[in-house]
Amino acid sequence: HIGHAVYRAVIVAVKPLLAQLHDRKDKEGLSHVYTTTTRWLVTANLPFFMAMTLYPESVLAIFGEEYAIAAPALIVMAVAELVNAATGICGSLVDMTGHTRAKVANSVLNVLSLGVTNAILVPRMGVLGAAYAYLISIALVNIARMLEIWVFERVAPSWRAYWKPMVAGTVAFAAGIGLRRLFPVGSDFIPAVVQGVSVVAVYGGILALLGVE
Repeated sequence: HIGHAVYRAVIVAVKPLLAQLHDRKDKEGLSHVYTTTTRWLVTANLPFFMAMTLYPESVLAIFGEEYAIAAPALIVMAVAELVNAATGICGSLVDMTGHTRAKVANSVLNVLSLGVTNAILVPRMGVLGAAYAYLISIALVNIARMLEIWVFERVAPSWRAYWKPMVAGTVAFAAGIGLRRLFPVGSDFIPAVVQGVSVVAVYGGILALLGVE
């Protein structure tokens, strides 16, 4: 998933800065970086989220028509990555502020939640169950990390700071649904690309009108 690659790149880039700010006990700086990186993660993730959820069959058809059956699983995975982006760099904050025990606990929670949910859902739902297991695990672990960094450091992102990408994404997504209903594309790749580019153009245009911070 390209959105996850962007997430990993941001994490690698920001970790040294988090360590420096923590050493200086600059909680305001940590909150600012947390807010800024989360806003940009959401902004960068939304176009990929819209492509995966609006045109999953077309995306999977790149690898062969037989893969289109996995479209529901792709949608769930896209939601999971958006959740990952929306909760920001909470994991890196726990790591770089020296809370080793919390990091170990989070790793245990991740393994347990993945193991239990996969054991329950995969036999019943197959690959879709595995996607739901990933979503549940991502949500549980990241919520735990956000609570930990608030309890330990009193650091949290300002949710008001990235309402603009969410508004732009909502309008663009609604436009995409309208386009898809007027001009169904099925698993056809080229019409999906044309519509996808149009949706991203709406997204970028609204962001520009609102003012990119």
